[in-house]
Amino acid sequence: MKRLNLDNSIKLFEESERYIPNGIIGIKHPSHYPYQEYPIYLKSGKGVRVIDVDGNEYIDFLCSFGPTILG
Repeated sequence: MKRLNLDNSIKLFEESERYIPNGIIGIKHPSHYPYQEYPIYLKSGKGVRVIDVDGNEYIDFLCSFGPTILG
């Protein structure tokens, strides 16, 4: 299986580690996933499709779970 290009997401995660303990807020830490496959940083979205900072396109099966929590 071909791996996604996540170079920009990895750089952003490394930067976030300078400001946030463990680099992420929440229970899903990158160490729980295969190396360099999480977290991803989203750039845009429309409807159920979202695009990350590396240009990968995803379908949002969680139906905007994050924005729902934020109100």
